[in-house]
Amino acid sequence: MIFLQEHLPANRENKMDKTLLKDILNAVEGRRDNIINELTDLVASDSTLGNEQHAQSIIKETFIGLGTNVEEVSIDLDKLASLHWVFTSCDL
Repeated sequence: MIFLQEHLPANRENKMDKTLLKDILNAVEGRRDNIINELTDLVASDSTLGNEQHAQSIIKETFIGLGTNVEEVSIDLDKLASLHWVFTSCDL
């Protein structure tokens, strides 16, 4: 936790309740090893264009593990192209 406290802004105009801040820092510190492992897996995953599925699965499982509801949605490329020109010239 010392590392996290050292990197907090010195001048906090929006003062956060000290108890809340301590709870957040303790929660992060308590999950430190999990966070490092999950990020290591994510960074090692090939997430280049067309190969994003494994990285998406890692994120999905992480959020599910945290108790978050996850909804997967498909991308409609034709609809995107009709909404903005930038999607007409890319190979998604």
